[in-house]
Amino acid sequence: MDLEDKIRLVNRLPTEEVITQEELRNIFETNDAPLAYQGFEPSGLAHLGTGLVTAMKAVDMINAGVKFILFLADWHAWINEKMGGDLELIRKSGEYLKEVWGSLGVDEKKVEYIWASELSDDLSYWEKVIKITKGTTIARMTRCLTIMGRKEGEMQNVAQYIDAGF
Repeated sequence: MDLEDKIRLVNRLPTEEVITQEELRNIFETNDAPLAYQGFEPSGLAHLGTGLVTAMKAVDMINAGVKFILFLADWHAWINEKMGGDLELIRKSGEYLKEVWGSLGVDEKKVEYIWASELSDDLSYWEKVIKITKGTTIARMTRCLTIMGRKEGEMQNVAQYIDAGF
């Protein structure tokens, strides 16, 4: 596929914004397999955002030669009480999301699926989490949580603060 076709695929609807066309062109000119990343907390039925729109763009990017990673944030969903805080249901929801993407034309062999829980065996991951949380005040972490959609009074457990460190 030539460079112009790759750029057209990445830009086509429902893409809303590319920071600069020059940067996009440079990425394709200097990297044979650029990386795209999307993450979701598995939390039930797929909807336009988690299913249709994102899957459409994943297909476009994969067809343009982009390596695509879908991060299934099962631990984040668990901390945030998605699916009633039932980790087994959260994982089933994540597997369902993979099936939805497949039914929308996303080739599972061309997407790397990473579960948050898989990172727990990687000591360097935990080292990064500790570095981030050691360098963050409780007040700043609380502000971060409100940016993530929680109200300050809604924080019920320490795990919700750890989530921001992830």
